[in-house]
Amino acid sequence: MPSIKDVALKAGVGIATVSRVINQSGYVKEATRIKIEKVIEELGFKPNEIARSMTQQKNRIAAFILPNTKHLFFGELLFEVESALYEKNYKLMVCNSSEQLEKELLYIDMLKTNRVDSMIFRMASSFMNMRCSVILGVRSRYVLIIAST
Repeated sequence: MPSIKDVALKAGVGIATVSRVINQSGYVKEATRIKIEKVIEELGFKPNEIARSMTQQKNRIAAFILPNTKHLFFGELLFEVESALYEKNYKLMVCNSSEQLEKELLYIDMLKTNRVDSMIFRMASSFMNMRCSVILGVRSRYVLIIAST
């Protein structure tokens, strides 16, 4: 698999210039941009998503913690959420808590560690206070909580 260094070498430019073209940031002459894009296509270069998420501080992954994936309502909700996220170039990670608080807390901890960009929860109001105290420690950009009464 070709690297960004391979692209830079073949295009006769620096790694930073290739990075600016890939990320569409900073100034790059039009002719240089076209040459780099051609080399990227020739080599079949794909940016390393892990490296990009580290430098950009976002990975374009949203997580959805559902209490029960077997329920038809959640299947429809999941479909709509995933469709909306896909349009914004996000990927969706789905976690099924099986209506178990311990499992949900483990998922929240895992998602905090992996630094997803956003989390969506569906929870019963009886556990709201306990979960909110855990969720407040989440460093995601957005947290949407759908509560039922």
